[in-house]
Amino acid sequence: MSKQIKCYNINYLVEEEDLLANQSFNSIDDLHNSLPKEVIFGKESVEEFEEKLADNISDETGWLVKSFDWKVEESPTIFYDKENSLDRFMKGKKS
Repeated sequence: MSKQIKCYNINYLVEEEDLLANQSFNSIDDLHNSLPKEVIFGKESVEEFEEKLADNISDETGWLVKSFDWKVEESPTIFYDKENSLDRFMKGKKS
């Protein structure tokens, strides 16, 4: 299994001007609560550490980050089973 970085408990820098630019929200808290609280980066990011993660989260979400937690975890792997593929199903072949 490959590794990935999971960033969580993300707190964003949300100010009054952000609320004015996003008028569908009634308060800064509403806007802040609508932003992603978790972002996962793939194996290529594992080699970069915390100083780069804040930039990656900002790039991914479009918002400046005040703080966050992170951990390296196993990445789920999805296997393609040719014998049980949609193509086999569409051709009417039974398993």
